[in-house]
Amino acid sequence: MLFLSLGMAWAQQIPLTDGAIVTITNVQQNGTEYALHIYNETLSVGGANAAATSLGDGAKFKAIQKTNGKWAFYNESTNLYLIWRGNSGNPGQNNNKGTLGEYDATYCDLTVVDGSNVKEGLVALSGQRAGAKRKGEIVLLNNGNFDAWDGDPSWAGNYSNLFRIDVLEENVTA
Repeated sequence: MLFLSLGMAWAQQIPLTDGAIVTITNVQQNGTEYALHIYNETLSVGGANAAATSLGDGAKFKAIQKTNGKWAFYNESTNLYLIWRGNSGNPGQNNNKGTLGEYDATYCDLTVVDGSNVKEGLVALSGQRAGAKRKGEIVLLNNGNFDAWDGDPSWAGNYSNLFRIDVLEENVTA
């Protein structure tokens, strides 16, 4: 379980377990939220404050705990893994689509970083950028566009790399 490495307070809010079906939602400092989903084979965001559950199966990810302590997030309806996505100046692997069709530990294994130092119950997701030359956190600008960041969990008026992971009731085991 994830909480063993991040602390009990966080675990009580987000009991992420191997095989759980989850949604992943970016939380901005002003309270605006952007749910992640896969659309046309690309990691996308729903409209401002659109519920992840309103975005269909493309917003459901199977959490897969890896032996290296990292997590992969697999969308079973599209057969795609979630990977780091940046912007045109700092692109992610696979033409910055934010998805990968075949498992590759270099890009699919994400580090889930406790963000409770900024806001209780939130995390940052860190992965490798294109060419595996540098890591980065998945970050959204306050307008919902992807950007590039490689710092600690944080937010400001114009961006956030903090996410809420919600375990769905249809939770399954691996």
